[in-house]
Amino acid sequence: MQRRLALTLIAVTALVSFALSTAAQEGEIEVIGGDEATLRELIVRIFTPIQLGGMPDDAQPRVYVGALPEDLPFDIPLPDGTRVIGSSVDLGSLDNGQVYLDVPLPTQEAVDFYRAAFLGGADGWREQPDQMGGGGFTQAQTAPANFCSGDGDTLLSLIAVEGNTGMTHVNLYWQEAYSSACSDDLADRSGMLPTLPRLDLPSGARIVASSSGGGVTNSGYVSAAIQTDLSTADIAAHLSDQLEELGWTLTNDHTVDGSTASTWTLTDEDGDDWTGVLIIVAGGEEDVTAFFQATRQ
Repeated sequence: MQRRLALTLIAVTALVSFALSTAAQEGEIEVIGGDEATLRELIVRIFTPIQLGGMPDDAQPRVYVGALPEDLPFDIPLPDGTRVIGSSVDLGSLDNGQVYLDVPLPTQEAVDFYRAAFLGGADGWREQPDQMGGGGFTQAQTAPANFCSGDGDTLLSLIAVEGNTGMTHVNLYWQEAYSSACSDDLADRSGMLPTLPRLDLPSGARIVASSSGGGVTNSGYVSAAIQTDLSTADIAAHLSDQLEELGWTLTNDHTVDGSTASTWTLTDEDGDDWTGVLIIVAGGEEDVTAFFQATRQ
């Protein structure tokens, strides 16, 4: 139970950090008042969410401002001109850490740099695609990558977000791999239907909420509430192009009152036939809901 809580704390901290990075990119955060003492107190509070009971008794977190941890468990290369924002590491039994960087490369180039460095390094990392669950809608400016160590004991996740100063915000998180995290079976490690595609939204579309459901055998769905000034037709066309690239075949589509719906078919590698439904619904001003469901026939 304690280790499950610890992993939950790590996930919450990562989500908070990502949300702050995205908000900073959009100019939504203004920091007012305080001094070094209160700033340090704030950092400690962020790392010990009271609603989850705080850190486990054996946790020993250490935060580095503007520096990397002294004894990293693996090499983290830094492209020329990289700025180290800070990092944290647990000196206790949790075996986890986080690094925050500003990298002077476009977002995808930054991800490609670290992908090549990890996969070609001496630590034997291997990529684990779609670690958090196979399919779903993702923001175009977010480029995730996930890796497992050669011995399968460590899970490393990278999130890169385009900054507003020509830099890319790169956040790296590592932890002891939980059960099935490094499995080759997507359904085993994520509990989601492997046939559900990952669909990248157009640039400028922002996900404000998302959900998924269904089983891992015959049917599953993903949905997202989106803020964008794009039309539902533009979003549908962007997502349809990706479905076609993934092997889905359009069978029917129509538009009603500004909302679109289309049906798709796919024959997977095992010869099983699937149907898909893509729906893009217009809400209020700049509010759109995207939905995709896949069902085995």
